[in-house]
Amino acid sequence: MEKIRLGELNKALRQCGIGLDLDEIDNTPCFGVYHVHDWNHGYDGFYGITVYEDGSYTKGTAGFHGTRRQFYRDMQETINFLLEYFRFKKIQELIIAPCFQYTQFSFNAERNDIYEEIYAFLRKNNVRKNERSGVKINLKDDIGPLEMTVEGAFRGVSELCLFAPTHKMLIAPNHHFGFTFFTQQKSLEMEVITELLGGYLNLLYLEDQESQ
Repeated sequence: MEKIRLGELNKALRQCGIGLDLDEIDNTPCFGVYHVHDWNHGYDGFYGITVYEDGSYTKGTAGFHGTRRQFYRDMQETINFLLEYFRFKKIQELIIAPCFQYTQFSFNAERNDIYEEIYAFLRKNNVRKNERSGVKINLKDDIGPLEMTVEGAFRGVSELCLFAPTHKMLIAPNHHFGFTFFTQQKSLEMEVITELLGGYLNLLYLEDQESQ
C-alpha cells in the first residue's frame, strides 16, 4: 500500500474524464447497482423514527428493516459481485480516496467501530483526517481495505470511493446499499455489469444514477 497525493490523484481522475468535485461529477456518465434490500445507513439506521405510547411508530427515513446478520449477508453479496467484476476486468490495483467528495467521513458520522477502523487505516498510510489524498491497494494482497470501504459507506460513515485509473473507472459506494459507477466508457461497462448481474438475483441495475 502507498499514499497517493491529491495532485497525482486529481491528475489521474482528469485523464480518465471523471469529475473532481460534486459539480463536475454530475456531468460524468454513470449508472448504479443496488441491492433489493434498500438498507439506509446500515442495520441501525433508524433516523427520524418516532415510537408512540401505544407501540405504533413512524419509520422516518429508515430503509429495509432486518437484523445485523442479514445486513452483513447482503453486504457480502454485493462485495462478491464487485470482486467478480474486478476479476473479469483484471483489475488488481485500486485507490481508496474521497475523490469528488469533500471529506473522508460523512458530516454526522458516528465514531463507531467502522469509523475507527477506517481512521486507523488512513493514519497507518500517512493520510491525515480531512485530507483528500488516497491509498493505493492491491486486491491480490488483501481485500480487507475494499471490504472496509464498502462497509463504511453502507453504514453511512465514510465517503471514500474506489478508483481504478488503469481502467478509467470510479466506483462510489453509498449509504443506500449500492454503488455508482462513473466512467466515460459507460456503454462498454454496462454490458459487462448486466452480464455479471445474471448471477446475482438480489442486485439491480439502475441507469443514469445521480452521484448522491
